[in-house]
Amino acid sequence: MKKSLYLGFVTLAVAMSLVLTGCPEKEPDPEPAGPSAKVSNVTIAGKIEPADTTPFAPVGKLTGDTEFTITLDGDTFIETDEENHLALKERANIKSWFAGVPGGLTVKVLEDVKAGATKVTGVFAGAPTVGFAKPFEITIPGDALTSGKNLTVTENTKATFAIAKATVNAAVEIPSTAGADASSFGTVGPATIVIKLVGTALAEAIDADGVDASTWFKAASTISSSIKFTAKKASKGATQISIDVSGSPTGTAGATDVLAADLAFTSITIPGDLLTTEEALKVNDFSKAIIKKP
Repeated sequence: MKKSLYLGFVTLAVAMSLVLTGCPEKEPDPEPAGPSAKVSNVTIAGKIEPADTTPFAPVGKLTGDTEFTITLDGDTFIETDEENHLALKERANIKSWFAGVPGGLTVKVLEDVKAGATKVTGVFAGAPTVGFAKPFEITIPGDALTSGKNLTVTENTKATFAIAKATVNAAVEIPSTAGADASSFGTVGPATIVIKLVGTALAEAIDADGVDASTWFKAASTISSSIKFTAKKASKGATQISIDVSGSPTGTAGATDVLAADLAFTSITIPGDLLTTEEALKVNDFSKAIIKKP
């Protein structure tokens, strides 16, 4: 009897506790994931260099892969627009989907996209006009999607632009002197040429001052081997290279006219193995980098 009363009191106490505190609420179901989109890995590589015929007129070109694929999850592409035209037909312009496409480039659909498709392949073409290095930023407009809502493509750091350009950062007039007498040498410099990189960078550090860069420089006449071009120390990823210029114009003692005229360079080329873009890069517009006659 006592045991029955005890169990009754316990049951009553539990019931009263549930009334006072309320039944534990069920955890809400998680919100279903919304639509998403991703873009394939691709590097849209290119470079801007002076034309061979006009040394300082820039010419851009793409040098690597140009195709990419966008894949949807939870949404699909439409086939026809409001006017019943094929919405994403071959060669349709989708440049507006991208933020910051380098000037001179187009972005078009590679092949027709059918209703219900979850993939679109695009292709870049053209001649870039500016150096640029940045991952893609893509937003698919709602009028291309079944949902009708704009969809931002998930950033992929391996889907990126790498359009390289190099310029001499400022005017550099490198002085020279003639040998004063039969026992003395003329001199060049010292002076520093600074090359600025855009859309590329040093792949590895230049570990110490004095790295030989003489093969980078070409002129209409032979540059004396006595004139030294040496790169200064720079860190991996640097976007600026400083070149010291100094030495003797002819290497011949007593030369009274070591340079009959100003010595202008016809090309300055940075080797590809130094750059993240892995291709040799000619410097644009170095017309103000001149070795002056005495």
